[in-house]
This record gives sequence, structure tokens and C-alpha cells, in this order.
Amino acid sequence: LLIIKSLCKDDFKIENLSDSNDTKILADCLKNCNSREVFDVGDAGTPFRFLTALFAVTPGARILTGNERLCERPIKPLVDTLRRMGAQIDFLGEEGFPPLSIKGKEIQGGKVLIDAAISSQFVSALLLIAPVLPNGLEIELKKDVASAPYISLTLGMMKYFGIDSEWNDDFIKIKPQKYQAINYSVEADWSAAAFWFETAAIDNDAEIELCGLLEKSLQGDAFVEDVFTKLGIESAFLQNSVMLKNGTKNTSFFELDFVDIPDMFPAVVAACAALKIPFRFTGLRNLALKESNRVEAMVSELSKFGFRFRFEEPDVLFSNGFEHGSGNEIVCNSHNDHRIVMALAPLSLLGYNIIIQNPLCVSKSYPSFFDNLKSAGFNVCFSEIL
Repeated sequence: LLIIKSLCKDDFKIENLSDSNDTKILADCLKNCNSREVFDVGDAGTPFRFLTALFAVTPGARILTGNERLCERPIKPLVDTLRRMGAQIDFLGEEGFPPLSIKGKEIQGGKVLIDAAISSQFVSALLLIAPVLPNGLEIELKKDVASAPYISLTLGMMKYFGIDSEWNDDFIKIKPQKYQAINYSVEADWSAAAFWFETAAIDNDAEIELCGLLEKSLQGDAFVEDVFTKLGIESAFLQNSVMLKNGTKNTSFFELDFVDIPDMFPAVVAACAALKIPFRFTGLRNLALKESNRVEAMVSELSKFGFRFRFEEPDVLFSNGFEHGSGNEIVCNSHNDHRIVMALAPLSLLGYNIIIQNPLCVSKSYPSFFDNLKSAGFNVCFSEIL
């Protein structure tokens, strides 16, 4: 929405905009687009990718960088594609990784090929600028697309603002067009809702109402409702919310491919471990490229609770039993990853006193997470040593 607003000739209002760090960082970068030379987005991967494409078509010289972890996350497929389109972008450190030097100029567009196996955001970044290119853009998607529902989400948002597109097999085509200024109210975040589904799955008496979520959502992570139905959650949509209730009936074995829903992995693996449901999870390859290596992080932290796992191969994870740990206090590493923190916190329902190091990294996507936990009845205490 923020990128579309910056590319639209006329202004429009955005209501219910997230107060997450990622959103604030992107909004700040766009506000200062023409008055600053260096843009540091911290750990905000989505803003980095979207700004890479936007800065490439915005006149001016800029340096785009981030924190240490972000500079370990690959950006080469997007940069290579923009270069082939005529963009002037240089790597300032290791080839293929941030930081970047970008000299914005007019790019004609046309036909391009991009490897979309690492991140759908590479594709979304190109799609968002496509309508303002003189020749539009025809994108051929090379290899399997990671998180394809997010591309559908991007195209759906663009359609709301007047942009027509065609997506046939491995080709997406967008002709030169103008974004139309239309006010928009943002739906709540289904990715964040996953951790309340997890909470409801663990607590047999849970009844939780999540406001601002729609039954017919553009968000691919709305699939979390179907996932947790198999883990015993009954969902009922009201006028502007969804009510969760633990039906206590769940599957005896759970199999799921996370290729399209990678952000669901921490909540789902934590719920299955807590419920001692045997599982086989696939489509995990890109989880190593998130704020942490999320598979390794969750396996490491859940092992502290006595949960055991095994890998058939790097992309396939099995449950491998449960051993009762000693004591009732467990110290967990957040791995500086918001979704790891949010997946671990509900496990206190198992009777553990959980201490999480660096818990406030949740501000990346869900700053009010711990306030909401308190409102739901959890005992949450903070200490400076954490």
C-alpha cells in the first residue's frame, strides 16, 4: 500500500495501517526519499526489497543497507533482473548481498526473467513498479515460485487501485497504466493471527475473538484457519472478526507443505509439539533465509522442552517423540526473530515458566503482542537483563 501510494499521482488515505517496525521503517524511507542519501532499514527485509525496485526508477543516488543479518540475506536475483532492465545498481560489499548503491533513472521495462525460488518479494517488488514503466513489464518466473499466494496478494492489491494484469502459467504481464487514488482500510494480519490459533490449540478451554480479519481475504496466510482445523480449532466468522474455540478433536498424524505459507511454520510446529501430534513437514528450504534459520531455531528451542525431531533431508522434518525435561523454568533464545518469540510464548500453557531473551523483537511485526498476551490472562514480566 505504501509503495502504491508513493507511485500514485494523487493522494489517498490508508486506514488501520500497521504500527509494526517494518511499516514505520518503510514509511520513513518513503517520506525522506528525496532528502536523504543513506537508507538503513535494519532487519526489514520486505522494505529493503520493495525499495530496491522503487529507488531504481526514482531519480537520485541512494545507498540502501540494513543490519548484519539482513546483509546476509540474498538480493541478487532481484538486482540482476533490474540490471537487465537497465537499472544502475552496485553491490557495496559481498556480491549478491546488501548493501546497495542505487542510481535511479527511467527504466523502459519489457520482458524479463527472474528466479522466484528464494522469495516472492522479488517478484512483488517488480510488479509494483511495472505500471509506471513506459513499456510495462512481462515477467517470466524461473523455477518454482516461493510463497506464490503473496504474488496473488500483490496483484489483488494492485487491481483494487486500477491496475489490470495477466498471470498465465509462468508469465505475468502488466501494461503501462496509472494507479488510481482510492481510500483503503487495511485488514488485520493473518500471519500474526497464527499464534492465537496456536494458543487456542494448546488450551482446551480457549475461546478467542480476533478482530479485523475477513473470511474472504487476499492474504495467503488466511489458510491458517484450514491448518488449525486439523489441530482441533473450530472457527466462526462474525461481522468483522473470527471466533476461535478449541474443539479438542485433532488429527493423529499431520502432514503439511510450507512452500506457500512459510511464515506459518513456527506456530504450527510449536502447536504440534505441544499436542504431541506426529508430523511430516516439507517445503522448508527458504526458512533458512528469514530473520533467523527458523527450522534450526525452532528445533533448538523446542528441544529444551523435551520435544525431539529428525531430518530425513534438509527440506523434510519429522517429529521424533517427547522426553520430559527437568524443572519448570526454560530459558529460550529469540534468535532475534519475531515469529520465534511469538511461537514460544504460548508454550507456557504447558505449565512452564518461560524466559525469552530479547523478546521485544516482536515489534518488527506485532508490537502489541505482549500487551495482548496480558489481556488474555498470561503473566508477562520484563527484566532489563533480558
